[in-house]
Amino acid sequence: CSTQVREIFEGHWAWCSSLSKQVGKQYELIAREDISEEEVICEYTGVVRRLEPVSSSKYLAQLYFPAELEPGFKLEIDAENYGNEARFINSVTKETIGVKQNASMSTVWCRGKLRVVVYSLRDIPRGDAIVVDYDEHKTSYFETSQENRKRREEEKAERGRKREREKEKEKEKE
Repeated sequence: CSTQVREIFEGHWAWCSSLSKQVGKQYELIAREDISEEEVICEYTGVVRRLEPVSSSKYLAQLYFPAELEPGFKLEIDAENYGNEARFINSVTKETIGVKQNASMSTVWCRGKLRVVVYSLRDIPRGDAIVVDYDEHKTSYFETSQENRKRREEEKAERGRKREREKEKEKEKE
């Protein structure tokens, strides 16, 4: 596995005092080795069930279920008791300063089942935290719209163009 869990303390950018009162220790997920752009980092696992109106779980995520299969059918993954290390991924907010999202979550079909994977949006150096944006997809943690996919493709293309410009500048210097 390319990640490891590390405890965080008060003063850390992702520290939440109200969560601390509820669960005690808090953690983050970091890269144990360099992770390349668009690499699948891990799968988000837990108990999959129909979306409940109210849940006390601290590690709950909605799962995108294709509307063409069953309109209005919503699932959630509760990782509190049966999840893996992915449940310790923290999120940036509009107020977060100096920390940027470097990963996202997406649903994929694998052997006839829906799975949720965490993948890198850019290269993540060893020791850096894996960071998502819980509000990225508005009503879900996971990619649910063509608009989001299109934006991602445009961002990736822009990063590629930037790398090419940097390579050209390096060649000019030689």
